[in-house]
Amino acid sequence: MPYNPSQGGHAPGHLRAWLYQYLLDEVDPDDPPGLSLQSLTGLLWNCTDIMPADVRATVTEIVPRLGYEDECIWTVAQACRWLRPNLGRLHRLSAPVGQIGSR
Repeated sequence: MPYNPSQGGHAPGHLRAWLYQYLLDEVDPDDPPGLSLQSLTGLLWNCTDIMPADVRATVTEIVPRLGYEDECIWTVAQACRWLRPNLGRLHRLSAPVGQIGSR
């Protein structure tokens, strides 16, 4: 059954890979993701896939640095639901998403 963003489930690998590129600050300028981070967070809003450990660690570092208490974020959906309303704050910090956790 194909992925339906409104119903959730297992999302296509290329969508998750693009999200991970943004989060890990590994966007290749010669081959950038086909969608913006805002678009991806909308499409993956209900994605139940578990994030890889390195991506999860990056998200876990970013959350408290933006003034939130530590949150347990395991799935792509949880990350998107936290990221999407905070995209403006992330951009105002003028650093790639993946670098915010290292500040």
